[in-house]
Order: sequence, then C-alpha cells, then structure tokens
Amino acid sequence: MIDKCVALDEVINLMNPNQSRYFGWNFLAMKKYKTVEFRRGSGSRSEDDVFMWAEFALSFLQASVRLQSASSLKDYPASVGGLSMFISFVQLPDKPGMNDSVHLGRLFAGKRPDEKVSPVPVGKLSPEKQKKLEKKLKADALSNPMLTKVYYAQSAGII
Repeated sequence: MIDKCVALDEVINLMNPNQSRYFGWNFLAMKKYKTVEFRRGSGSRSEDDVFMWAEFALSFLQASVRLQSASSLKDYPASVGGLSMFISFVQLPDKPGMNDSVHLGRLFAGKRPDEKVSPVPVGKLSPEKQKKLEKKLKADALSNPMLTKVYYAQSAGII
C-alpha cells in the first residue's frame, strides 16, 4: 500500500507540477476524492470526436491503474508515440464500445511519434480570469479543508 501511495504521489507531481490543480486533467483530486478531474478536451463537432476523447480518457486511466510504479513511466518517452505506447500497454480486447482502436487511431492520426507531450496549464487567460485564478491560488495556499470541516462539525454539535 505504501508503494502505491508513493507511486501516486510521483504521478501527481509529474502530471500536476507545483501541486497546481489548474491543468486540463487534475490528478490532485486522486488524493482527496479518488478521482481525476477532466477540465477540458478538444472541442467535439461529431459523435466520432466524442467517442475518440472518451476512448482516450478511459484507455489512459486503465493504463494508469495497471501501472506498477511511477518510475515505470520512464519506459515511455514524453511524446505522442510514448503516449500511444503507454495506452496500448493496457492490452484490452479491441472491440466496439471498449478499447475501440478505431477511435484511438483517429486521435493519433497525422501526428509525429516524436512530437513532445507535456502537461499544459489551462492556457492564456484574459486579465480578469488571470486575476481570478491568482485569487484562487492564494486561497488554495491558505486553505485547510480539514480544519474547515472540523469547524463546521463543531458548530453543528456533531463533534
């Protein structure tokens, strides 16, 4: 269990640098809620695009669950080809509705395997949204959700 926690911390640090939750895929929620927050995907203009992104997310998560340790991530280059190899690591049966390679093939089509892949922050923000983000980051740095829960529980006479 300790190894799994250490591996999880390593993966989270890799995917969410500086413990920032403001990335397209927020892995910090794994610690608190046992979830990954998907904040954005590509715009979808067709049902095929929706299936492609859903297939990608599910395959990525299944590969992640089967990952033995965060150090084994070094076996996959930080590139489009490495991401494709990581997802194929799952080796689920290729059939419609579950690990459909047609959808994943569309995702990687036309991309060079050596193109780099790295976590990307939410993106360029308007001055108003940048100010709002900075305010949230400051609040996050000062917050202690557990103390807040204890305070409300004490106020309600629960503890």
